[in-house]
Order: sequence, then C-alpha cells, then structure tokens
Amino acid sequence: MPGPTPGQARAAVRAAKAQVMPTPVPPRTLTAKSSRPQAFSAAANNEASATQAASASAAANPAATDNTAAVAPSAVNARKTVRQSKVDEGERLHKLIARAGLASRRAAEEMIAEGRVVVNGHVIRELGFKADPDVDRIVVDGHPLRLPSGPTTVVALHKPRGVMTTKDDPEGRATVMELLPTRLAHLHPVGRLDFETSGLLLLTDEGELTQKLTHPSHGVEKVYQARVRGNVSLDTVRKLENGVFLDDGKTAPCRVRVRAQTERNALLEITLHEGRNRQVRRMLEAVGYPVSSLRRIRFGPIDLVGIAPGDHRILLPGEVHLLHKAADSKTKPLRPRAGVAKGKQKSTRVAKATGTTSARSASAKTGTSAAPKAAPSRAPRASGSQSTGGRSTSGTGRAP
Repeated sequence: MPGPTPGQARAAVRAAKAQVMPTPVPPRTLTAKSSRPQAFSAAANNEASATQAASASAAANPAATDNTAAVAPSAVNARKTVRQSKVDEGERLHKLIARAGLASRRAAEEMIAEGRVVVNGHVIRELGFKADPDVDRIVVDGHPLRLPSGPTTVVALHKPRGVMTTKDDPEGRATVMELLPTRLAHLHPVGRLDFETSGLLLLTDEGELTQKLTHPSHGVEKVYQARVRGNVSLDTVRKLENGVFLDDGKTAPCRVRVRAQTERNALLEITLHEGRNRQVRRMLEAVGYPVSSLRRIRFGPIDLVGIAPGDHRILLPGEVHLLHKAADSKTKPLRPRAGVAKGKQKSTRVAKATGTTSARSASAKTGTSAAPKAAPSRAPRASGSQSTGGRSTSGTGRAP
C-alpha cells in the first residue's frame, strides 16, 4: 500500500503544530526597554512541543521525514532569540552599581555609557537597562558585581592636606585609600575633599547612603572652618549667608559665624547644605577673602572630635542609624537672614542666656519709656533742716 504523498505529510505537520502552538511570538532584541536574557519563554516551549509532535508524525509516516526535517532549525532559533523577560522585573544597572559601592549613581551612568558594564556576555550602554543580580551575571570593569550582604560599614577618616579623595590617582599622588587597612579597601568616599582641604571624610560600602548624603535635596549639613586673610565685616557675612554668584550659579543660603578675628586674618565657620566643587573657597574668593586653610569639622551628625590627621574610626551601628536618619529627614533649606546690628545681636544673646531683659529693650516692646529709679536720700541731721515730700532741705535752701 503506497505511503502519503509529500503534500499530505506537510499538511500533517502543520496540523500538529497548530494544536500546540496557536500564536507565535516574535523575538525581541535587547534594548533599554527590553530586559535581560534569561530562561526559555512560553513561545520557545510551544515551538519545542511542535517539533516533538512533528517528529512523532514523521515516525508514523517515514515518507514525510525529508520534509519535516526543516522544522527543527526553527526551534533552535527560537531558543536563541526568545530569551527575554518582562520590563518591570529587575533593577536599573546604575542603581545596582551604586548599591555595590563601586561608584555614585551619576558615575555609574558614565560607566555604562562608556561600555564598561557587561550583562550575560552583552555590553550594555543603555542607561535604562534592568538586571537581576540573583539571575544575571553582571561584570563591571572585568570584575563580577557583588552586592553587600551584611550591615553597612561607614568609616570616619581625618583626611590630611596633600591627599587625593579617590581610589586611584593616575598621577601617582597619595590617596585616602592608602590610609585604610586592606580589609576596608572595598569602601568608597562619600563626596570629595579637594587636594589642599583637610578634615572629616566619610567612606562607606552602601551606594544608596552615599547618594542621599551628597544630594542637595536631602539637605545634610556640612560644617567647615576657613581661615582667611583680612578682617571680615558684618556686611561680608550677610553676603555669604544670602548667597553669592559663582560661575555655576548662585549659592544657596548658608550660615556663617566669625569664630576669631585679628587685624591680619579671621576664622570663619560655614555651614552648607549643598556640595559644589571647591564651593567654600570660591565663595570666599568671590567676596574678596582668599582662603589660607580649610578644614571640614562635621558631616551631618558625625564630627571630627578625637580623630588625629591620617587616622580613622569605624562608626557604631547607632551612628550609622543617625546618618540614615539625617539623610532621610530632608532638612528645609536655610533662608536668607535679614541684617541685624551686631551690638543688638550680642545683647539679645546675653539676655537669652541670663533670662533677663534690659529696661530699654522692655520699653521698646511695650512702647513706653522707662524712667530711671530715684536714689534714696537721707535727711541731714543738722538742726534747722526739714523733710518735704521725700526731699531734705536746709535753712540755706541747698542740698548738702
């Protein structure tokens, strides 16, 4: 009995495929909106099932074997091209890199744009690309990405002058990482202190904390001590507090206090809520007071007390909690302060400290004039004197 014709065999294969794969799914390419390659999808499974059904039909009809052999490569192509996942899965690459402590979010975006990040063997340059560290293999600069699994580590370092705030300096200058032991080499600096600036520098392995502490929208305070040449006037203090114009825009309101002053120089304490490049130096140069030395003494709730230049200490869990709290609080920015006379400002501080108010300030509040108290007078003991209305007079009519 003759077997089925080639046309009949092809019809049998199409019928078998229609039963297991009703709707073919076209493959998608890796873009910013598509996600990472992963396990086979439902379309690939349907294609494989269709191939199995076709193979079974070919076994029953040997004459159709030559015609059904062309179906197998389509299943292989489906397995290669349909590796994809949903758009809403995973986390953006620059956030993962920041969370791993390799760089800030902005620096991580630059690393991605430069092609230094590889996911599952593919070089990723799209900033919106997402990945899952539990499923995907993420490689940054040739090293696998490792996210911190333990508690956050934060180190307070007293940076000396003449040290770079970076992990590696191409010019061979000393860096802050050389001041830390090898077991803390995975930390990264929180912000920067320029080459000639000393003081408190925080280092951590949590990128999210770094982002919050350095972004001006969170308003974390940073306090600096600046020694300048010349005598600083009250008008200059007002200008600095209300903001000065720099080449990158006007600075936000800040707080300035004159801690000490001589004829030749002055010591200022400046509190900022933003962190531009060399901001304190540029602000003081803009008002005509070049900086001779600059030191940061406080970053949020952490200060420099007890840390010698070049030394460091690991923050306690409670101190790390305070840092997180300061970063999440989003302190309201300072407002420009109206000018107040220096003498009146000083008298007000003294009055608040002692809990008393002078008669002149009290009368100014009530709108009345305060008359001085009359000193008590004594009646003369000489004979012939009289006491009239609390006044003592003698026979000559003149006070003794």
